[in-house]
Amino acid sequence: MDEKTKVLMQNALNVGNNGKNLYKHIYYCSTQDGCESSQVTEESKMKYKAYHQVYSYTGYGLDKLEEKMGHIIRSRERIY
Repeated sequence: MDEKTKVLMQNALNVGNNGKNLYKHIYYCSTQDGCESSQVTEESKMKYKAYHQVYSYTGYGLDKLEEKMGHIIRSRERIY
């Protein structure tokens, strides 16, 4: 792929939710019966599921949380 095409594709993916939607489409297609896609690994599937489980139960994005001294926190606020 030439550099110009690469830059155009990157710019398109960085607009709005385009990158997120592409990932969701690739994830959906890779989890269909009989699909042997190597685009989404088992580890990335587990991360995707963990993110959505945490978000559905707590309302917090997993990428916004961190662990300090045995507690999960968001910003400076202890959540549990």
